[in-house]
Amino acid sequence: MFWVSAGSLGLRGPRRSTPLAAEQVARAAVSRLVRRRVRSLGIRIAGPLGSRARAALRGLAASPRCPRIRWMELVVPRAHNGLRPAKRRRV
Repeated sequence: MFWVSAGSLGLRGPRRSTPLAAEQVARAAVSRLVRRRVRSLGIRIAGPLGSRARAALRGLAASPRCPRIRWMELVVPRAHNGLRPAKRRRV
């Protein structure tokens, strides 16, 4: 198991949270997988499925040497005691 982040690729500040950075991270991950001769993989996406996650998946799919994707999982953090109730309306 390993990980790749936008910070490890040298991106700093607000450029780390862009779709382009997500795509670069996905391509870097594929190159590491190819070096280790991995044939299949599972993907865990943390956070909501927005433009960055879609760009990362596009980067994986666009790579010609991408291993076979076995499963994908969305990891969305949730509080143990549920959502906070709405504030009472004041008129």
